[in-house]
Amino acid sequence: MIKYASCDKISIIVFFKYRGVFNVYIYRGQKNMSDKIIKILYYIIHPEEKLDQVVEYKQVSSLFKAHSLEPFLWYAKKLGLVIYTSEEEKEINFLHQTSIYRTMVQEEEYKFIKKELSKAEIAFLPLKGFIIRDCYPSIDMRNMADVDILVQIKELKKIKTIMKSLNYDLVKQGGNHDVYQKKPCMNVEIHRDMIDESIEFSNYYKDIWKKIEIKENSSECFLKDEDNYLFIIAHSAKHYYAGGIGVRFVLDIYFYLKKYKSLDREYIDKELEKLNLKEYEKRICNLANGWFDKETLTVDDAVVGDYILSSGIYGRIDNAVQAAIANDDSSKSIKSLKRKYFFKKAFPSFKEMKRKYPSLKIWFLLLPFYYMHRIIKAIFKGNAIEEVKQLNKVDEVKIKSQKNIKEKTK
Repeated sequence: MIKYASCDKISIIVFFKYRGVFNVYIYRGQKNMSDKIIKILYYIIHPEEKLDQVVEYKQVSSLFKAHSLEPFLWYAKKLGLVIYTSEEEKEINFLHQTSIYRTMVQEEEYKFIKKELSKAEIAFLPLKGFIIRDCYPSIDMRNMADVDILVQIKELKKIKTIMKSLNYDLVKQGGNHDVYQKKPCMNVEIHRDMIDESIEFSNYYKDIWKKIEIKENSSECFLKDEDNYLFIIAHSAKHYYAGGIGVRFVLDIYFYLKKYKSLDREYIDKELEKLNLKEYEKRICNLANGWFDKETLTVDDAVVGDYILSSGIYGRIDNAVQAAIANDDSSKSIKSLKRKYFFKKAFPSFKEMKRKYPSLKIWFLLLPFYYMHRIIKAIFKGNAIEEVKQLNKVDEVKIKSQKNIKEKTK
């Protein structure tokens, strides 16, 4: 299904843990088992074409789930693209019904939040999934774990009161966003910034409110289509360089470009230069067109595609650890870089700690206790143990592999 430029040399080695088994894949720009989900997605997008050979549900279901593409399994069943048992059919229907239910709840809850924020004259900008899923053929195709909303910092106290009045619990405060939850499935992230200030290209978004416009008769804001697209690219790049992205990010870009076909390309290219993401955007667009419209992929496109296929929706811990160490430009040994990584993760800078724990701005003497709280929480609730395991596995080959992958988008 996917065309590749010919190449006899090994492009890259990727280390991949799947279903508890540690694998080493040697990619040569050719198809691999994960391409089955790309093939199914292609025929869902192009239902007028017929798949030559159907796929067993059990072969692809785990990968669809890993990439947060569960809703597409129902469409695959509807179009006869997968073979399934009666028990598997029940699972497919359950996943689809759950997706529809979550989508309906999110849409209704957003209306309540929008109404209250507008009543309080608080300017707010919906982000990410809420903008993107309207580009899909059907909004239930696009899973959305969170409702993301950008506000100005000065409004956070008012918003806390409003969210409480709507029966939301504040479960996390500080960092780039506050998190509010409400049963059965609502998770709302109130963002202070478009991109966390720890990310390289966050400075681009420091003055984003100058580009934001407010809708009539509402406090709901919007960006022009080109700036929404740039943020979709920047947000995906943030995850890509931190530890990987899944196929859904590529689908987002594909469907956005299908809906908005008259974007100002000159403006986008100029802004991508400022973000230093021009090559990244080109590579991801090549993948979108290659995967979902059968356009030819180069070997470098295929290497990036294989990395994405092996990553899961937000990347993997091993990728994140390797990427962080690979991004360190110092000439220190791997052993020294691993120690540096561990120390930075265990003891972030005071500036970063103040963002994560706002009370430190006043009670700075509590810093040692917050460090201890952070470490204990990471051990019992986070991925600290797994992260340490992956850190121990880092070696020269893995770092070289990470650098090779990232060079394809620079």
